[in-house]
Amino acid sequence: MKHYRTGHPSHYGVYLSFRPLHVCFVSAAGEPRLPSGNLYTRVRWHTDQVAASFKLFGVSEASARVPSVGWGIAVILLTYAAGRRWLGPVEGLVAAGIVAASPVMVETARFCRMYAMFQALYLGAAISYA
Repeated sequence: MKHYRTGHPSHYGVYLSFRPLHVCFVSAAGEPRLPSGNLYTRVRWHTDQVAASFKLFGVSEASARVPSVGWGIAVILLTYAAGRRWLGPVEGLVAAGIVAASPVMVETARFCRMYAMFQALYLGAAISYA
């Protein structure tokens, strides 16, 4: 479900079309520089993941979203782990299914943005803390 029509242009939109621009300009030194020459330092982990995806799969809309899809899958697995730990295995599976089918989660995992990574890291921290 998460991979379905990931590279379809109608789902890319104007908002997301500017996001991977800095990744396309990663210099030989490994620095994401914008055409203006300014260094892009916001959410560097995600920038590096998208750059690695571009190297592996080529520069495309679908490959720009691969890291977010991976983090979205991690959120589903962490939801199962949290549900199993706190409520039981059946409840964990139900919770993971609800998250996987959630339109908000599906949309977040399709964006070429850091939000799916943030969700996974936040959920992982909450599980380790509790």
